[in-house]
Amino acid sequence: MNDGRHVPLSTDGASIVERALGYVARRLKSPGPDAALERLRRGELEAYLYFRYALAKEASRDIAAIAGGVEKALIFLENRCEEFPGEPVRLGLIVERRTAAMQSLVEAVCEAVSREAKDRVPGLRSFDEFLKAEILDADAIRAGTGLAAMVHSIYEPPITVYPDD
Repeated sequence: MNDGRHVPLSTDGASIVERALGYVARRLKSPGPDAALERLRRGELEAYLYFRYALAKEASRDIAAIAGGVEKALIFLENRCEEFPGEPVRLGLIVERRTAAMQSLVEAVCEAVSREAKDRVPGLRSFDEFLKAEILDADAIRAGTGLAAMVHSIYEPPITVYPDD
């Protein structure tokens, strides 16, 4: 899927985290990613909530660009994060068809992003994984197990991070 933007052939945690920090800086009207990172290191909740959202969005974009077949990406339980560091980012990728290759890519991206985020923000080091993702195909959504059980929740509605509105 190429919509005119650069489609990466590979992805890494550093570039995803850097783009997420740029998003935080823009939202908070900070001078740049370094200032946003400093706010995260201080544990500012507003910066952290934007960072969580942006990490999921950027990771989803890269996964969709490389693997294709991602219809939608959702963050779950985002609205329950009321403190720093709260809970890990839980990402659900709704896909046309689940494959072993996509599973491997998702695991590699989550591991790389988690490692990079923990390296840059000491407050996140308590997490084994900071970004966790689950691939949800039609069978999983029909069965309603795991994150798929919450896709249509009215009590804990997920937040769509991909595709862009």
